[in-house]
Amino acid sequence: MPKPTAAANATPMPTSSRRAFLKAGGALGTVAAFAVPVALLPKAEASSIDPVFSAIYEFRAKRAAFYDVLKVQGDYEARCKARGLSFCDPTPESDAIEELRDAASDEDAQAWRDFLNTVPTTREGLCAYLDLLTDMDGYGGGPAPEAEEMEAICGAIRSFVMGGHYA
Repeated sequence: MPKPTAAANATPMPTSSRRAFLKAGGALGTVAAFAVPVALLPKAEASSIDPVFSAIYEFRAKRAAFYDVLKVQGDYEARCKARGLSFCDPTPESDAIEELRDAASDEDAQAWRDFLNTVPTTREGLCAYLDLLTDMDGYGGGPAPEAEEMEAICGAIRSFVMGGHYA
């Protein structure tokens, strides 16, 4: 009987092959789908995996808050139209909504810039980064990136590939 080798008794190293990664994603079957549960982790836990997940979490939260304010503004404008007005005269309520919208828009834009400048540290993080870029909340739903944004995107990807900050 052959003597067992040390390799046969060794604890298997975790693999990061594409097949193992997709298998870990289960029936979801795509890299993008696997990133969703990680992005839904509490912020502190997600950032310990890869800082890009924390940036995505922050961006999604700021974007949701911005959409909430837009809904409030839309409801207010609908109430004006229901009263037969083509537009609402400035009121304390409309002024407050406008201030909220402007603040939420600024926070949303800052969270997007922060996301763009975050360097993924894992392949899963890079996939999530790329997925958000092409998502409806990213460039898939609007105009192409401007020069400064494209520089940030390329810098983050280059830094990931090169293993450091090469922006």
